[in-house]
Amino acid sequence: PRSAGRCGCGAARSREAASLGSRVARRVSFARVSLAIAMAAPSDAGRDPFGMGTTDDGTRVDDGYLSDLLSFSVTQLNREPERLKEQGERAVIARRETAQRRYDAFVGASECYDVVRREVADVERGLEAMRASLPALRAGCQAFAQRAEQISKARAAHRRTLANQSALLDLLEAPSLQDTCVRHGNYDEALEIQSFVDKATRRHGEKKIAALAQIAEGCSKGMLKDVNGAIAPALSVATSDPHPRVRWAAVNAIGQLCTDLGPKIQEKAHAAILPALLGAMEDSSHRVQAHASAAMVNFSEGCPPEHMSSYLDALMTKLMQMLQGGHKMVQESALTALASVADNAQTAFAKYYDVVLPFLKQILIAAGSKEHRMLRAKAVECISLVGMAVGKERFAKDAKEVMDMLMQLQAGGFEDDDATTSYMQQAWTRLCKCLGADFIPYLAVVMPSLLKSAQLKPDVQVTDLEDGPGDDEEDDEVEVIAVGDKRISIRTSVLEEKATACNMLCCYVDELKEGFYDYIQPTVETMVPLLDFYFHEDVRKAAVASLPDILRAGKAAAEKGKTTDQTYFANLVNFVVPPLVAALAKEPETEIQAAMLESLADCAGVAGELISAHITSMIAEFQKTLQRSLERRAERNKRADDEDFDAEEHEALRDEQAAEDEVFDQFAECVGSLLRSLKAPVLPTIEPLLAQYVAPMLAPDRSPEERRIAVCVFDDVFEHASENGASLRYLDAFVGPCLAGCDDADADVRQASVYGVGVMAAAVGQAFAPHVPGALAALARVIQAPDARSDENLNATENAISALGKLCESQRAAIPQAEQVVPQWLSCLPLREDTVEARVVHAQLVRMLEAGDPHLLGANNEHLGKVVKVFAVAMPTAALSEKLQLCTVETREKMKSILAQMQSAMGDALGAAFASLAPEEQAALQQAMA
Repeated sequence: PRSAGRCGCGAARSREAASLGSRVARRVSFARVSLAIAMAAPSDAGRDPFGMGTTDDGTRVDDGYLSDLLSFSVTQLNREPERLKEQGERAVIARRETAQRRYDAFVGASECYDVVRREVADVERGLEAMRASLPALRAGCQAFAQRAEQISKARAAHRRTLANQSALLDLLEAPSLQDTCVRHGNYDEALEIQSFVDKATRRHGEKKIAALAQIAEGCSKGMLKDVNGAIAPALSVATSDPHPRVRWAAVNAIGQLCTDLGPKIQEKAHAAILPALLGAMEDSSHRVQAHASAAMVNFSEGCPPEHMSSYLDALMTKLMQMLQGGHKMVQESALTALASVADNAQTAFAKYYDVVLPFLKQILIAAGSKEHRMLRAKAVECISLVGMAVGKERFAKDAKEVMDMLMQLQAGGFEDDDATTSYMQQAWTRLCKCLGADFIPYLAVVMPSLLKSAQLKPDVQVTDLEDGPGDDEEDDEVEVIAVGDKRISIRTSVLEEKATACNMLCCYVDELKEGFYDYIQPTVETMVPLLDFYFHEDVRKAAVASLPDILRAGKAAAEKGKTTDQTYFANLVNFVVPPLVAALAKEPETEIQAAMLESLADCAGVAGELISAHITSMIAEFQKTLQRSLERRAERNKRADDEDFDAEEHEALRDEQAAEDEVFDQFAECVGSLLRSLKAPVLPTIEPLLAQYVAPMLAPDRSPEERRIAVCVFDDVFEHASENGASLRYLDAFVGPCLAGCDDADADVRQASVYGVGVMAAAVGQAFAPHVPGALAALARVIQAPDARSDENLNATENAISALGKLCESQRAAIPQAEQVVPQWLSCLPLREDTVEARVVHAQLVRMLEAGDPHLLGANNEHLGKVVKVFAVAMPTAALSEKLQLCTVETREKMKSILAQMQSAMGDALGAAFASLAPEEQAALQQAMA
């Protein structure tokens, strides 16, 4: 304030001095005006309205002083210049003295000027920054308004939910309440609940059907008990309800249920579902028609081909009608359904090939406009799936034409938003699977662009948060995350293209194997560095999954003489395995850790004895990975004990625990793979892992999943490392927990345990004899349990039957009353549900018959009818798909040979056994024997 005062006072005095100097200067100037000008009378026209004249040089003239000057005498005029000069000098001196006396005023004025100048500059910068931030502010306000509107709508929905809370709870509790009533025999109450649900259906059909699909997502385990009852409400209205929205919701529910309850719902309810979907495809609403096609895709994905075969004619007729109907949405959905049906039918699709493929090629040619891009893309997909379905021989005559069309289409290029690009890449892969080695010449077309996509660098930008949002903030293809004080922008479209390309490379190397030899090196050099590509999980997953396939291809190439380098495959193993082990140590995601362990297990299986060079590093990393997993488990258990731990956090905890269990599960697969590759010599190396991590998980206080994993590891030890008695040292420690596991409450633990009983019985010989009575009792409890044939327990039961067969075959001398036990085992056959175990057991039955087992048929061939029944059930399935195959073709041929021998040796008895079969079983057996 003091300096400001000086500034004001000094400025006033400065103005006085400047005014005085100005007047003096003007007067000096006026004195120089000639007398002629002084005497001249100015005209009115040129008079200055303010009383000031102007000289020729632009100097302003004071009219008052000019009047005084005109009144001077000649003497005064002569002295006037001198007087004015003196007056001017005095004014200069006075100004100088004033400046010296009040110098601080001048300094203050200068300082004030500098301060004002800086503050004005700051204001200008602030205004500029404000102007630059206005677009972001505007966008933020708009986003806030949109979010506020969403919150308002959600709040209104929550208010409605709260107002109807009791009614909603009644509806949501109805399925479980009805199930409880049925299980406790309260059938009247169950019928009342059903009546209540039916009334709700009539009042709120669309909402109820939609809720049914949502319930299936979270309650699939309960609904699997009665899949026909679960889907019945949707089937009843899919074609009969008068409102198209309700029909659409019903079709949507059918599709959702086929996904959530498959494949059981396809096996048990196909006779009801397929006619309903075919009816919906004829709906008057295009939306319902299109959605029925989409639901057919869901159904066919989990359906054995045999269940669809009788409906193929009607289905193909309807799909072709929809394709020719002209409505784009219906055509697109019909193409997807056609592709899915072809994929399901496989060789049975051949009868429709000559009609379908020309039509698809025509779409490929005609659908060139922008609005028909998706139709063209789906036609590309469908052609490739049809080619795979009918097989190489049938597709061969059209293969070159189709490949030329696709190459021509690809050569024309695609716009960034054209979905044909991704469909094309997948089509090339399918055609590769269809044509096999014949596709190798086309690798020169597809591989350059594919490798280029796989080698794309991530488009990442890092900026400061304080810089405000960038131009890409509103770009849907850019993901923005904040890390500390930095903003990281990642273009996701680039990462997705890279991930897709990596997955396609996996498919090519898996399918072509040694035919891919020319591209193994660039592919493996691309994939290995991507093991720690932390920008995108799918890229890492693809890289991890590709490595075993690359090793298989390299091994096949070396074995078939593609290279003369004798160390080629060993070098490839050394190039792949160490980086994979190192990546496991750095991987932050539990899910990908499990995938890496799975890949290592597969690599070990392919590498065989070459993996021994890397076992030390693998075991060391296994220990670290398992220790980190145990620490995470302990931390989660500690969090779970928190009193504020709510239901949502418990759900998240279960998901995290499942991921950790997968890590241990894949570790078990790695151990199993090492045992399969290296057998007993590897046991001393993995002993620390077994003792420190696996054996403690056998304890009854560990989780069911941990107990199952531990049992599976020791199952592998006995199955693959028992030569020369190497596994005997684990027998006494394992047999107790294994037999206890046969009575475990968890069905998966029981299944692993009964499998282990069978493995030990077959692997360790007489050393298992003391444990045979206990094993028989444990297996009998599993097989004879009242709920042994329930869906939950069925696999454990059939594995127990298989284990009993191994006891009968390998431990006969130790079995009390074997002549009774063996027929009891036979009475449990055939196995029908666990098709893998069924093929093993039925092959064992054939072996025992070929060996002339004394207890199998009985002293008087009284069990012959049971053997024939097993053959009648198993033999017709040999030609079916793997999901339904109960015996292999080789086993079927041996069964036929045995029956032929029996016909010669015991014709009458065999005839009686055949007559005891049901008519459909007789027909099936006769057809299988033909």
